[in-house]
Amino acid sequence: MDDFQQAEVARVLARRDQRHGVPALLSFFIPGLGQLIKGDFLLGFLVWVAMGIAAISCFIYVGMVLLPIFWVVQIYDAYTSPDAQTKRELKAIGRR
Repeated sequence: MDDFQQAEVARVLARRDQRHGVPALLSFFIPGLGQLIKGDFLLGFLVWVAMGIAAISCFIYVGMVLLPIFWVVQIYDAYTSPDAQTKRELKAIGRR
């Protein structure tokens, strides 16, 4: 690997560990919006579906436990996971 490729890999790996405060804040108020902002459209849609199922299941009290768990997990995911472009670049260089 030449110096340019090594620098590019180092840059992508640094972006992988970057934290995303704005998407996490948006996900705090509207679940799944942080994932959508970062380009993870499928994950954002799945968050909406999971939160909807958990909200409906509140009528049988299962949602009272599931809803806060899903809410916290999706905020954490919006904060820690890399954006869609970084995920594609990591896949291209063979790192996860």
